Amino acid sequence: MILSENIDLLVEDFEKNPEKFDKALEKIEADNVVLFDILLGSHAEVLNDDEMDFLVFLFVIIYSSADKQYQITCYNEQDIEKEDDKSWEVINTIKDFVLCYDHFETESSEKELMDFILISIEEDDENEYNITTEGRMVMLSVLVTLVKLISKDKTIEN
Repeated sequence: MILSENIDLLVEDFEKNPEKFDKALEKIEADNVVLFDILLGSHAEVLNDDEMDFLVFLFVIIYSSADKQYQITCYNEQDIEKEDDKSWEVINTIKDFVLCYDHFETESSEKELMDFILISIEEDDENEYNITTEGRMVMLSVLVTLVKLISKDKTIEN
């Protein structure tokens, strides 16, 4: 399981050293371009620029956290789309952010990654990003799908 302390250290490191974030982003694009294109590219038109930038930041944090602990698979289009469709099915059925999150969190073995997602995108007056309701649901779907895929790689630890 990925621990919140490790996530926090990575966030802090990327904020202090933007070049490390850029390298991590390049690594994802090189190692798992299909994952990057499907999960981020397919939703780009729905998000405003700030939401998209924040989503990319969160995506890189989650992926990089997992990459330090697990051997991440190069996912194929079918597996990614299957998990993405499952996430959207839940969101389209439940339609409430908190209830959707609760559903996904209950299913996940990566509780601290799920907590990181919630803290990052939940509606909160102290959140520095102004995330729209629609943007919040898109971000939830993308990040939960990423966590679900990564969770399948847990059996192979680095």
